[in-house]
Amino acid sequence: MSAEAPAYAGVPLVGNPAPEWKATGYLNGEFKEYSSEALKGKWYMLFFYPLDFTPL
Repeated sequence: MSAEAPAYAGVPLVGNPAPEWKATGYLNGEFKEYSSEALKGKWYMLFFYPLDFTPL
C-alpha cells in the first residue's frame, strides 16, 4: 500500500497549483469579473454554491 496521495485527473490537491479560471461574482450590489490571473500571488478561497439563487 502506497502512502502517496492518488493523482486524480482534473482534481487539484493541496500544495499543487490551481487550474486557471474566470468567473462573474456579485458583491456590494454590483457584478465583478474575477480570475485566477487577477488574484495571482494572493491567498483566496473559492466557494461555488449553485443552488443559492435557484427557485424551488
